[in-house]
Amino acid sequence: MNALGLVYRWSDDLVLRAGINYAKQPIPESSLSPLLAPINELHYGLGFAWRVNNAWRFDFAYRLDAKASRTYTNPNLPFGADTVTGTRVHSCVLSLIRRW
Repeated sequence: MNALGLVYRWSDDLVLRAGINYAKQPIPESSLSPLLAPINELHYGLGFAWRVNNAWRFDFAYRLDAKASRTYTNPNLPFGADTVTGTRVHSCVLSLIRRW
């Protein structure tokens, strides 16, 4: 796995983040299924942390897994030979943090 991330402190209350990650697919095509196809190898991320005051902070992250597709044959599944699976993933995380 290779990753590169950047953090920029805009102010004492705002931090910006960006990153890119490359991870080779760990599962061979012969074991893939349309129900579970972790084939995305390239991932991009953006995020920020915003401190509202000494007690409250918002964190937000967005990740895009670049579009990927694979052709495979898994004789244990009823989908036949040379089945194609494809995926692209968008994910967001929003956190509200309270410090006591």
